[in-house]
Amino acid sequence: MLQPLTLELLMPDTVTTPIRIRRVIAASLTVRAALLAAGRWLHAASAPEPAPTKVVDPLASACRYISAQRWLAAINEPKRVNATGSADCNNLMGCALPK
Repeated sequence: MLQPLTLELLMPDTVTTPIRIRRVIAASLTVRAALLAAGRWLHAASAPEPAPTKVVDPLASACRYISAQRWLAAINEPKRVNATGSADCNNLMGCALPK
């Protein structure tokens, strides 16, 4: 009759077997953690930085019109951009209307 496959048959030195198992597990966890950290670092190093996005202010031309004291154009520009509901638009129109 065949004996069942046990840890004692695989590793006859039963006194140090738990210590060996712990060392193997600790070593494999250390290697796994090092590989994971290296993989993240390599991925971060190889990924290109995204291009900076250029923020376009639709009311910038209205600000230029106010600086140039072109009041009618400054009033009509937010209407053309269709930004009449924004607070910035209302502030710009408030600067241009009394002039």
